[in-house]
Amino acid sequence: MSILVCAASKKIWGAMFRSTGQFEGSFRDFVQQNETDAGVQNIARLHSDGASYYRTNRKLVAFCRLKGINQTSSPPHTPELNGLAERTIRTVVEMARSMLVSSGAPQNLYGEAMMYAIVTLNRLPYKSGASLTRNEKYCGKRLPDQHKVLRPFGCAAWAIDFSENRDKLAPKSTMHVMLGFDGSQNSYRLGSWPALKILRSGHVSFDENFFPFKEQHAKTLTASGGPQMMQPQPTEVTMSDSSMGGAEEEDAEPHGG
Repeated sequence: MSILVCAASKKIWGAMFRSTGQFEGSFRDFVQQNETDAGVQNIARLHSDGASYYRTNRKLVAFCRLKGINQTSSPPHTPELNGLAERTIRTVVEMARSMLVSSGAPQNLYGEAMMYAIVTLNRLPYKSGASLTRNEKYCGKRLPDQHKVLRPFGCAAWAIDFSENRDKLAPKSTMHVMLGFDGSQNSYRLGSWPALKILRSGHVSFDENFFPFKEQHAKTLTASGGPQMMQPQPTEVTMSDSSMGGAEEEDAEPHGG
C-alpha cells in the first residue's frame, strides 16, 4: 500500500499496488490530477523513507526533476524523520484491523478496509480540536455533507439490480457487503454476497445492524456444536493464618511499573 499525506492539510491519498514499481506511474497521475484541480503546480517536495526504489527509479527521479519537485528521504532506520507518514500508516492499519474484527470480515479484505479507513480519516478533523476536516483544509472550503457517505464497514447493503434479464417478480435488490466508498465515481464499493464480486453503485440501502460475516460465523459455530468451553472444577484450599496475611499484603501492593 502507498500512502501520500499533505504536510499542510494532513489529507491522505492511498493506493494498493502489486509491486513497488507501480508507484512511479501512480505518483505521476497523482501530480497531474492535483495540478489540474488546483490550476497551478502545488507539489513542491516528495519526502519518503529510505527505501531504495524511491531513489533508484530513474523515471521517478526524472519526473520529479522535470516538475521541479524536491525529492528528499529520511536516512535508514530513522522512521521518526518521516513521522507524519509513519503515524498515518499506523493509524490506517489500526483502523483497518478494528473494522475487520468488528465486522467479522476475513483478513484478505485488509486492502478494502485500509482504503475505507483513509476515506473516513479524510472526513475527520485534521488535528485534535480543529473544526475543519482534512478534506476541508485541503480544499479551502466547507463540505458539510461529506460525512453522510460513511457507513459501518462490512454491514449489509442492498443494491438495486438493474440487469435487463431480471425476472419481473424477482426482488429488485440483492444483498451485498459494504466495503468502501469510491470518490472518483461518487458511489459505494460493495462486495456481492457471498462471492464478494466488486460492484460500484449509488443506489443502495443499508442495514447497519446486520453484518453478514458475523452471521455466517455464528451459523458455522452452531453447526459444529459451538466451541467447547472448559467448566471450572471446585477445589479445596487450606490456608494458615500466616499465608492469608501474606496474600492480603501482596494484594494491597500496587501492580505494574
